[in-house]
Amino acid sequence: MGRTKRIRQKRDKNSVAPSPTIHHDLYKFLSSYGWRNENHLTVSSFPSIGRGLLAKRNLSEHDLIIELPHQAMICYHTLESDDGFVNLFSIDELECAKSSVTFQSLLSLYLLYQSDKGESSKWLAYLRSLPDSFTNPYFCKKSELYFLPESILEKIVEQNEVIKKDFIELTKLIRPEFKENFTLEAFKWAFFVCNSRSVYLNGKCLEPLVDHLNFKELLSDSPDMALAPLLDLLNHSDDAITKSQLNHSETSIEKHSEKIKTGEIRLSYQLFTTKSIKKFDQIFINYGAFNNTKLLIEYGFIIPNNHIDFLEFTLDDINNYIKSHQILRTMMIPKHKYKFIRDHQLDEQMFIDQTDGLNHNFQAVLGILLVPQNLYNLTQVAFGDELKFSDIKQHATEIVRGKKMNFEKFCEGLEKQSDGLSRSGNACVEYFRESIKLIDKVLEFIENL
Repeated sequence: MGRTKRIRQKRDKNSVAPSPTIHHDLYKFLSSYGWRNENHLTVSSFPSIGRGLLAKRNLSEHDLIIELPHQAMICYHTLESDDGFVNLFSIDELECAKSSVTFQSLLSLYLLYQSDKGESSKWLAYLRSLPDSFTNPYFCKKSELYFLPESILEKIVEQNEVIKKDFIELTKLIRPEFKENFTLEAFKWAFFVCNSRSVYLNGKCLEPLVDHLNFKELLSDSPDMALAPLLDLLNHSDDAITKSQLNHSETSIEKHSEKIKTGEIRLSYQLFTTKSIKKFDQIFINYGAFNNTKLLIEYGFIIPNNHIDFLEFTLDDINNYIKSHQILRTMMIPKHKYKFIRDHQLDEQMFIDQTDGLNHNFQAVLGILLVPQNLYNLTQVAFGDELKFSDIKQHATEIVRGKKMNFEKFCEGLEKQSDGLSRSGNACVEYFRESIKLIDKVLEFIENL
């Protein structure tokens, strides 16, 4: 990653708050594109969270938090308009590549391209503001992976397959003299920058601002991600609500594209509040209605007491319980029951939460599989009124307790690592502890039914 990597390595690898100079340079960079810090947004360090943003004035409902000029964001328009980046590729190879890579991977490559330019990159101030490492389970040490549940390991494998596949596909398209500038390890870092710090921005509406679309046929998905300097320091909260938009509609952008190109018309990305925020309070946004498992895998953190948290269960959890049960393991479960479950996708979303205990699908699957008399009336059990929780209560309790025991073992195993935990390992320990708290609430809920 060239000179910028060496610049970043001078900082403390475990630091969560780069020096004020870094953020001062970032403000100068944004100001050069016409950004005005009207709310006096300030980078600050918050207990247990790290870096975040606050405003030095009160914000009312529907106030504009931040407005970024589109030129100060790295988006589809940025990549298509950068001749140096386009020239990395063999035009012949690029024209033959159809739906080969995700936009996130192309955006990751652009980040590496700019990083390799070092101090000659116009994005240097932004690059210096980015973290050196991440706490996603993907970056756990090999010894730590042994203590992660199968569901998380499967997601890590999926992430790794996308990263490797897209990196290989991209390097096939890069001209030979530039290939050695990019490594898989650096690409992993860039991929998780984009994964954890991007915002949604409709890439199609920016197409009129580009003279020639070089990458449109290459992409396997829509180019709807963008990196937003400074705005990406806003942290997630499960109860935050904000609204984002471009200040011009897609129709308006197409109609006035030439004036936008010349700067006669200003195109910007806007973020609004939906409720008041007191000055000096941290400003939060909401990445989505994500449970702690999703937050850990995608962003490397969890939310304590996340009010929308839930834990998923699989058919394997139930089948393992059956195999270990003294009576159930001798019971022959008809294959048509499993077929019914699969055909109606009842096994795809089985979870527990502190509001309802076991969700409908979880209860239905237990009722179908573990109640012998439910042999042919499966539709009524799954979707009618023949499902009685009292018939499955004990089984449900034991399965949920089993999940708790597994999480306690995982947590204990990680904490006993002789060579110390990585930051990713510590994030997983926090996840297990919070999940155990959720399970205890669910067990109490079930007991009172």
